[in-house]
Amino acid sequence: MENGAKRHQKRNILIVVILALLVTLPIVPVLLYRYGINDPAQTNKTISVEVKPGSSVSQISLDLKDAGLISSPALFKVYLKVNRLESKMQAGVFSVPPMTSMKELVQILQLGRNDVTIRFIEGWRVEQLAELLSQKLKNIDYKEFVLEAREFEGFLFPDTYYLNVDASQEEVLARLQSTFDEKTKDLLNTKSLKSAGLTKDEAVILASIIEREAVKYEDRQIIAGILISRMEIGAKIEADATTQYAVALDKHCVPLGCRVEGAICGYDQRTVDCLTGLEKQYLEDIKWWANNLTAYDLDFDSPYNTRKIGGLPPAPISSIGVSALEAVINHIETDYYFYLTDDEGITHYATTSDEHVNNINTYLR
Repeated sequence: MENGAKRHQKRNILIVVILALLVTLPIVPVLLYRYGINDPAQTNKTISVEVKPGSSVSQISLDLKDAGLISSPALFKVYLKVNRLESKMQAGVFSVPPMTSMKELVQILQLGRNDVTIRFIEGWRVEQLAELLSQKLKNIDYKEFVLEAREFEGFLFPDTYYLNVDASQEEVLARLQSTFDEKTKDLLNTKSLKSAGLTKDEAVILASIIEREAVKYEDRQIIAGILISRMEIGAKIEADATTQYAVALDKHCVPLGCRVEGAICGYDQRTVDCLTGLEKQYLEDIKWWANNLTAYDLDFDSPYNTRKIGGLPPAPISSIGVSALEAVINHIETDYYFYLTDDEGITHYATTSDEHVNNINTYLR
């Protein structure tokens, strides 16, 4: 009887334990779920994250995990599913405050959008980018951005960006530089550069010229080959785009009467300020890439004017896209030594100076 009572008691305890587990076990996932969506995953700093147009929920969750904003992509997807929020995620760049929980983050991604679209064009110089950014972003000053960005000319990737309207200058520059590194890593590696016979700087400088000299990819490859051939023999590469870059401010700021050989002109303070390229009020009507180059322009004294100096300019002259860089890396060697592009954008080649002069007379006059 005593043994039977003990067995009965153990059975009752087991039943109680099982019942307790049946009651409590369903609660555990709920508690973990609630804890997960309310517990901040990030550190004590503001983090900027981009949700690209057309991104799937899975991709968004991975991007948020990489940014340090969530710890569990699976929980993020479950939360969206449970609350039927998958279709309410917005594209854009979001500034996420410190210690934001997953629940709060999802609200920001629905309603907290505070971004603008910036279309940074291939072939632009930093002044053109600075003007656009200063118009669209609160914390970008034209003058300060130009001063900071000039040393990165050519290494800021042109693309369509979604930038937070409150983004700082440092954030914008970092974003454009990191995008450049990512987009060009397969072209600016040691193997590709060795095959092309170029250094990284040479490749980027040439690509910045090619970006302004031609549109069609095959023309870009041929022109790149011509410029590289000239460079290798120490000849002037004579690319009009470099002259345009060199004379842009002088052409805009200096009175026409002063822009002739032998002219003696005294410059007032307005002209001096304008020539710095930093005073935005003087640059409203500037044509950064004016086509009407004169003899004065072609002889303009500047290390960027390859009509005047031999070899490459000291730095890139414009932003470069992948196509221009690919054309340089995969340039085509030909017998051509001259080229010109007519008013319809068609490029004409020549092997001798006489042929080139004939092309000039035929297509440019």
